[in-house]
Amino acid sequence: MSLIFIHHLLQSLILPPLNAIILILIGISVLNKRSQIARWFIISGCILLYIQATPFFVYSISGFFEKPQISTAELEKSQAIIVLGGGVKTNAYEYPDKFSLNSYTIMRIQYASFLAKQYPTKLIILSGGIAAPKNHSEAQIMKDSMLNNYNIKNQILIEEHSRNTNENAKNVSDMLKKLNISDVAVISQAYHVSRAVALFRRYGIDAIAAPTDYMGHYTRKTTLASFIPNAGTMLDCSQLLHELAGYIVYVKMGGGGD
Repeated sequence: MSLIFIHHLLQSLILPPLNAIILILIGISVLNKRSQIARWFIISGCILLYIQATPFFVYSISGFFEKPQISTAELEKSQAIIVLGGGVKTNAYEYPDKFSLNSYTIMRIQYASFLAKQYPTKLIILSGGIAAPKNHSEAQIMKDSMLNNYNIKNQILIEEHSRNTNENAKNVSDMLKKLNISDVAVISQAYHVSRAVALFRRYGIDAIAAPTDYMGHYTRKTTLASFIPNAGTMLDCSQLLHELAGYIVYVKMGGGGD
C-alpha cells in the first residue's frame, strides 16, 4: 500500500461527504444495542452533511481564508510575481499530448497574465514539477500557455521540481535569494494563498498574497437559496477543510505542504 494511497485515504476520512457518512454508519451499526448513542451519531452525521453542503455555512467559513485583493502599492513594491501550479489533467484526450492545465491552474495563470500586462517589466516565476507524460513539467506547461495564449512579454523563469506547496515555497525561495529578490507577490486561489505566503515567509521571503478565484465570500448575499444544499458547495467545503488541515499541520506544526 503506497504512501500516496494512505495520504488520500486519510484525507477522504476527514473530508465530506465521507466524514458525515461514517458518523451515520456508526449510528446504524449500534442502533439495536445503544439506541440513544446511535441516534446521536445519525443526527450528528445528517447535520454535518447538511452544513457542509449549504452555501450559508460554507461561504461564511471561507471568509477566514480569503483575503482582499492585492493593492496597487503592494504590486509596485513586489519585485516578482510567483505563480504556483494547481495541477494538470492527464486525460485531456482532445489534445495531441493528452494533457492540459486544470481549472485551478488556468485561473492562476490568467490572473498572472492580467497583472503582467500592467507590469510588463516585472519578473514572473512559475512553479510546478513533473505532472504529465513525456516529462513535461507543470511549470513549463504554464509558461507555454502564458506565451501562446496570452502573449506575455515579461521575463519568465520556471521551477520544475516542486511536488507540493511547501516545495513550491522552498525551491522558489532559493531561486529568489540567488537573484537578490526579497519582495514578491504570490498568486493562488484565495482560499489557498495565505498558507503559501506563510511558507514563503518561513523561507525568508517577504511575500504578499495576490489571491484569485474567490469562492465569493465578499459578494454573496444571504437568500433562501443560501440554505439549500448542493454538490458544488460541498466541493468548496472539502477544499476549505483540506486547506485548514494543511495550515495547521504544515504551517503551525512546521511540516511539509501538499
